[in-house]
Amino acid sequence: MTIVLSESILPVRGEVSDIPEVYITDIQIYRMLKSAKIFIDKVMAPDLPEETLKSIYEAMGAYYTYVNWTGIAEKTMGTAPSMSFFRVSVLREKVLQLMGEDLIIPLNDNLTINYKRFQNVGAIAYSLTTSAVDDDP
Repeated sequence: MTIVLSESILPVRGEVSDIPEVYITDIQIYRMLKSAKIFIDKVMAPDLPEETLKSIYEAMGAYYTYVNWTGIAEKTMGTAPSMSFFRVSVLREKVLQLMGEDLIIPLNDNLTINYKRFQNVGAIAYSLTTSAVDDDP
């Protein structure tokens, strides 16, 4: 089975149902799902079940969609909607919980890559040498 992102538009729309439909199109949701997929495929373990990946794509797609809408609403209204900060943090926590221990790249609390953690990793030295072990049985 292959994950078809267009099938995730309706679940994402349900997740962000407090946004009126006139403010967010299916095309915008699809674009957010594509962005979510690209990001998640880079930071998650490659051997996850498709159903788990699909759930993470949808949660991250909802998070991206809501953050996108919040920015647009803030520009139009002059201020962010009253519950938007709470709602964004709830969506972000849902994504982090779904990712769990399957992350292979450390993330910050705002779902961006934590590059500072990479700086703390020591260098690994390696080289090729000849073997003293006989390969013949």
